[in-house]
Amino acid sequence: MQDVIAVFSEDTEFSENLCRKLQDRGRIPGTLIAFASMEELLGYLKEHPDTLLLIDRHAADGTVLRENPERLLYLTDVKGYPVIDGVRTVFKYQAVSGIETELLEGIQNEGTADSGTGLFRAKYIGVASPVGRSRKTSFCLTLGQLLSQKERVLYLNLEPCSGFPALFDKTFGKDLSDLIYAYESGNTKVNAAEYTEQFHGLDLVPPVCAPEDVYRTDPVLMRRIVTDLQKSGSYDTVILDLSADYRMAEALIPMCRKLYLPVQDDLISEAKVREYREWITRISDNADFRRVEEVRLPHDQSFASGKQYLEQLLWSAMGEFVRSLLRSAG
Repeated sequence: MQDVIAVFSEDTEFSENLCRKLQDRGRIPGTLIAFASMEELLGYLKEHPDTLLLIDRHAADGTVLRENPERLLYLTDVKGYPVIDGVRTVFKYQAVSGIETELLEGIQNEGTADSGTGLFRAKYIGVASPVGRSRKTSFCLTLGQLLSQKERVLYLNLEPCSGFPALFDKTFGKDLSDLIYAYESGNTKVNAAEYTEQFHGLDLVPPVCAPEDVYRTDPVLMRRIVTDLQKSGSYDTVILDLSADYRMAEALIPMCRKLYLPVQDDLISEAKVREYREWITRISDNADFRRVEEVRLPHDQSFASGKQYLEQLLWSAMGEFVRSLLRSAG
C-alpha cells in the first residue's frame, strides 16, 4: 500500500487546497488526504496506524497524540520553532514550495518515525554528478557494501548503460526493465526478492537491459517503484546511483536525505558541479543543502570482474575513503 499523509486543519478549505497543490507538484512520495472532521480522522487512524499525520497544533488533542504519537507533524502559525513539545513542525503561512520542503525534511527525519515503516523510516542516499568518469558507481557499490554490514541496503543503478552483465560476468534473470514493464502492465504488487540479486550482503536490482527503458519511463512512476521496493524489502537505506537523465534526478533528489556529488580537480569539472548544485537548489526550493556533499574520489587500479571486484573495492583506496567518510558522519 502506498504511504498516506493525513492532513487536518479546522480550516478545511486550507487543508484541501494544500493537499491538492502538493499532490500536483508531485514531489511528496505518498498520497495526501484532507480530513474534514476529527471523528473521521480518528476513525482512519485506527484502521491505518502507520499513517503520517500533519495537523494544526491547536487541533491536536490528547486523543490524536495517543493514536499516532510517533508519526506526527504540527502545522503551526509560529515561525522559527522547528520543534514544539518534541514534535517537528511545518510553518503553514508560507509558499507551498516551502511547506513541501519542510514536510519532506520532517517525514525523512530519523526522530520522526523510528518505529514507522515505508518511506518515513527509510534513508535515501543519492549519488549524482554531471562529470564523466567520476567513479560514482564504484563509490556506490563500496558505500552499499559497508552500510549493509549493519543494516538492510538496496542499491539501484539508473544509468542507461551500466555495464553490469560484463562487470559481474553474469546473466541476470530479472532486471529493472522487467520491473518497469510489470508496473506499466498494471502489476504493482512488488516482491523485492523477485528482482534483487545479493552480493556481499548488498541487495541490488540489475539495471535496465536497454537504454530506452530509462529515457521513456515516467519519473513519477520510477519514484513509486523505488518506494515500493523499499517497503517490500524493508530496507533501512536505499542508494540511488543517478544518471545524466535530469528528469529522473528531479523526481528522486528531493527524496534523498543525503546527496553525494563526486567531483574532479580540474576547472571544467568544478564549473559543471557548481552549475549542477545551483540546479539542485532550484528544483528543491532552496532546501537545507548541508545534506549535499562534494566528494573527491580516489583513483583505483582496474580489478577483476565479478564478485572479486566488489570484494577488492572494500580493501582498496576507495574502501578506505568511504570508511573515513562514514566515520566522520558519525
